[in-house]
Amino acid sequence: MNNCEFNGFVMPGGWTDRGRYAYGMFWQYQNNERAIHSIMMSNKGDDLRSVFYVDGAAFPVFAFIEDGLSISAPGADLVVNDTTYKFGATNPATECIAADVILDFKSGRGFYESHSLIVNDNLSCKKLFATDEIVARVVIRFE
Repeated sequence: MNNCEFNGFVMPGGWTDRGRYAYGMFWQYQNNERAIHSIMMSNKGDDLRSVFYVDGAAFPVFAFIEDGLSISAPGADLVVNDTTYKFGATNPATECIAADVILDFKSGRGFYESHSLIVNDNLSCKKLFATDEIVARVVIRFE
C-alpha cells in the first residue's frame, strides 16, 4: 500500500469524566488505498488505550509516538476489562464490544475532529462539506 498517515492528537478517556477525543490530519496517497481504517476507544472499562485499525496489507507500519507511550500490534483479540477490540475486524464499529469509533477515515484525506468544531474567529476554506445539518449563528454587535 502507498503512504497513509494520521498526524494528530488522541486522548482516551473511557467512561470516566475525562472524556475521549481525537483530532488531526489524515492523508492517503490514493483513495482506494486506505491503510488506516479508524481509531477506536472504549466506552467502558479501558481509559488507557486508543486502538488504530490498520489494513493487514499496510505492514510494516512505522509510528512516531511521544516519549513514555508504548505501542503494540496484538495477534489476537485484545480484551481489557469489559472491552474487546476484535483482531482482524472488517467493521470494528459492529465487531468490537464496549468500544466506539472515535474517528473513521472513510471520507478520505482531510482534517478530522471527534467533537464539534468551534471557531472563535474567521473560518476560511475553499469548499465546506457536511454529512448532516450546518447551523450558522450570526452575532450582530451594536454600539
